[in-house]
Amino acid sequence: KRPLLRGLIYSARQSAKNPYITIAISIFVAFTFAIVGVLTNFYVETEGTILWTPMGCNSLLHGDWIASEESGFPQQARTFQVIVHANGANVLGLEGSNRLFDVMDTMRFTPGYNELCSLGRGNTDGECLINAATGFWANHSRSMFEEEVTSDEDAIFAMSHLVFANDERVDRVSLFGEAEPLLGRNASNLIGVNVSDILLESSTAYLTTLFLPPEDEEALP
Repeated sequence: KRPLLRGLIYSARQSAKNPYITIAISIFVAFTFAIVGVLTNFYVETEGTILWTPMGCNSLLHGDWIASEESGFPQQARTFQVIVHANGANVLGLEGSNRLFDVMDTMRFTPGYNELCSLGRGNTDGECLINAATGFWANHSRSMFEEEVTSDEDAIFAMSHLVFANDERVDRVSLFGEAEPLLGRNASNLIGVNVSDILLESSTAYLTTLFLPPEDEEALP
């Protein structure tokens, strides 16, 4: 330990005695590594499958083939998730719903949103698939929500249904997390039950998931 400690003390003293040289060397080293990285095609990898799977193993090779155009399998969408919460308090109600629509408007009115969503296979209306509690109103319409909902009770009643406005079944866990009452993910046997009997009581968060088209050179910013 002593040689290491001596080295650190020596470096600290030299840095203190020659601050300008130390700064210049640090900048030079940083730029050198940056240039070397560019020249060697260095890039930051964040894909967990690549980071934690041994290179050249069959599972990785099979995954690459499935993701290729040759396989013919549809590519998985990229997901973008937003969580609206109230620091642990109950978010159900008019105010929380309005915040949720604020999130929805921010995403859907972002410049380039429709062009990006149009890159998805078979997508001609410029809309990405969205899983959110705003789906209880047709096309996630805020104007329709504002016409129908004037109180916390109205918002909770509308979001307690088990079918969206487009007749797709609702997965409460994916919308509200562990909301009360707990119905689990498989609540198909409750379809047709009186909404008042399964009325939402509390939830600490709204979950919004946006499904973007698979990464494509045309979709890159």
